[in-house]
Formats: sequence, C-alpha cells, structure tokens
Amino acid sequence: MRSMKSIGQILFLMLGVVISLQAVSPVPYSGKVAINGVNYHGEAKFTFLLQDKEGKVRWRNGTSDDQTIRVQVFNGRYTVLLGGQGMNVLPPQLFLDYEELYLRVRFDNGDGKGLRNLTPYQRITSSPHALVAEVAKVANSVKPGSVNSQMLASDAVTSDKLSPQIRAELSAPIGMNRLSAEVTAKLDQNGSGGSGIAVGSIISFHSGQPAPAGYSLYQRGAPKELVWEEKAPVSVARYAYDGVEVLDDKIYFVGGYVSGVGSKNIAERYESATNSWESLNSMSVARHGVASAVLNGKFYAIGGLNVSNNLSSVEIYDPSTESWSAGVALTSAVTHASAMTVNGKIYLIGGKNASNQKIDQVLCFDPSSNQWSTKANMPTARESMKIVWFEDRIWAIGGNDGSPVNKVESYDPTTDSWKVETSLKKPRHWPVAWVTNDKIYAGGGYNGTS
Repeated sequence: MRSMKSIGQILFLMLGVVISLQAVSPVPYSGKVAINGVNYHGEAKFTFLLQDKEGKVRWRNGTSDDQTIRVQVFNGRYTVLLGGQGMNVLPPQLFLDYEELYLRVRFDNGDGKGLRNLTPYQRITSSPHALVAEVAKVANSVKPGSVNSQMLASDAVTSDKLSPQIRAELSAPIGMNRLSAEVTAKLDQNGSGGSGIAVGSIISFHSGQPAPAGYSLYQRGAPKELVWEEKAPVSVARYAYDGVEVLDDKIYFVGGYVSGVGSKNIAERYESATNSWESLNSMSVARHGVASAVLNGKFYAIGGLNVSNNLSSVEIYDPSTESWSAGVALTSAVTHASAMTVNGKIYLIGGKNASNQKIDQVLCFDPSSNQWSTKANMPTARESMKIVWFEDRIWAIGGNDGSPVNKVESYDPTTDSWKVETSLKKPRHWPVAWVTNDKIYAGGGYNGTS
C-alpha cells in the first residue's frame, strides 16, 4: 500500500453538548476510508484524538497515543461513538473551553505498516442540544458573561407564574381534539389502496398483523425496530447464491438459476440513488452456484455450474471499460462455494467438485503472483455456507454437508489455520449473515423442511 487517504469523510461533525457538570454524552462520528482509490472493507484498528488549533491534545480515545479500538468498516464507511465504545469519556468542559477543535483519526488494517493518519483532520463545530432544568447548574458551568439566573429580570416568566389552567393544558396528553385539521384528515385516511390513500397517511393495527394494502413502511417496538423496505426488482427472478457484491457503492448481481430454465449469464447493477437496476454486458458463460468477490476495483465471477458441468473458469468485470475478461482459472472445477477478499487476496472456501461431492477445499488467489494456491482445509466439507470477516478471521456459517448444518468455523489467514466456533441455534443452508456493532448476525436460509 503506497498511500492512504480518507475519501468523502463528513465535512463537519455536529456535536450535541449537554451543558451541565456531568461528562459529555458519546458523540456519533462517521468517516470513510479508501486505499489507492478502493474502499476498504473489513475490521481495522483506529485511534481518535481531539486537538486545539495550536495542536495541543485535549482528548484521546485511550491512555496513550497508540491505544487503538477495533472498528468494522463496510465498503469504506464506518461509524463510532467518540467517548463511547470503551474510549475515554469526553471531558464536561471540552466544548466550552475550546471553541475550535480538530479530530485526528489514525488507521491500521494489519498490513504491517502500523498506524497512519487519515486526512484531512476534521474541524468540529459544537452546538448545545439541551439545557439542564435548574438555571443554577447552567450558571456554574458556562463562561463569564454568559446568561445566568442573576441576569434574568424579576418579572421574567417562569413556570410558577403561569396560571393553573395553562399549566394543566401544557401537561395534558395530546388527544385528537388538540391536533390540526390536516393531521386528523390524514389519520382518517383508511382507504384500501389506489387513490384512497394519501401520501403521509397514518393508521395503526395490532402487532403481528400484515400491513393493509397501500401501507408498506412502518415502525414498531421500543426501541424502534427497523422493518424491511421493498426496492426495485431485478430483471429476472432467480437464485442468487454467492453472486452478489458491492463495488463503488453499487450492488452487482451476476448469474443465477431460474427453475425450469437453467443457468443465466445475466449481469446487472443497482444504483440506490435512483432505485433502479442497469443491465450490463453478459458473462461469456451462464453460471449458477457462482462465487464472487471484488478485488482492485473489479468484480470476479468464480466457478459455478453451467447446465450439468461444474466450472473452473473465472471471469472479471471492469467497470471502467464495462467489459468482461478471462481470469486465472481454478485448479479444479468448483460450484456453490463462497468467496471473500481479505488483505488484497481472494479466498474461495468449500463448495462441490466436478463429481458433486462436498469439499473442504480453501483456495487463495494472490494478484501479485497471479496464481491460485491451496490453503489449510476447512474442518467440515460443505457447500452453500455464508462467510463474513470478524475479529481478523473468516467465519464460515451454516451450509450443507449432505443436509443443512448449524456448524460455524473460523479461519485465520495469518496462521493458515481453522478453529471450531459456537454453533448456530438452527441449521441453515444458504443463510444470510453480516457483521455490525461487533456482532455476527445470521438469518434466513433453509433448514431441511422450510
């Protein structure tokens, strides 16, 4: 890695500061990391430091300048809580004493080059978002010359000077009689779809019931629970397997299988800003059970199955030329495997061989040598598992070894070794899995009956 810089980091950070004698609440911060123009994906070590305009350190995340925290980066983006996640708390006077502060972020992805600065440093703008109810506490924590209780006129309006009727109205719950006509009109929109439902109309119904026709987005629970939102469909309904990746903030979907039709050579790309799919040049051969990965800004379609022939070929899509080219073929045919890029190399794990036998094989493609090499075998021969990067290891989750399994095993690329992890609660063939908030989530799939 010759150079490193942060790309598209937020231009400023709004901090909510509770003005009191207590420590400042943790502050959300989002940033972006790219290496040689390619968004970094995976776990990395970070340090965070606040310094004043003179360059003097006013806060750091740990006890020393090199104490790091682990942060998961998804396609270049990451979010942390400054003052949270095991960091030092933010001093209560920090944003009152220093009007101009800069955030310095350092990054280490484990390539042996240590911590490097992400640039540019971020200027912090602070603004209060709440006041302590007791005016005396505010006066004790603000600078000389700020408004305090002694500056209020003797006839200033306070809650004790309000009439009992006004105080009662302020404390009363909000009922229908206190809503505007516009709001009640939308609450009354209970049509059954089409022109009978106005945009923004609201209804309520018992938990567990499906949303009525015309209503697809809602939230429930405490804290609020996110609910799935349907997006634009792909051009052809088909099994995806492992043929989906994110490249340059767009979703790529290649190959797949259509029941009664067979393998497809389709390639398409999703743009979230327009909620639309774009058809790309097709692959040279139809593939289902294809594995995929992104390496050096290009999409790799690896192996798979064409009609009844398992494939060893690899195709590479270059978005800059919008064309496919042949890649280095696998040492043998593999289908229904899973692939992932780690530290500039593609790892292909498990799957089925040319005889449709489940395999424990692990292959690694190194672009510097332009070759596939064999790594330590996975403990369990299986296909159709999901793999994620977590705690500096590749985790192989679920899959099928003849029937759906709940097995979880993890691989360390540094030592080329596997270990058995805690099993899933349910067997899952082709599950989905992802990492967020320092946890692995697994969902869906097929358990053998449903």
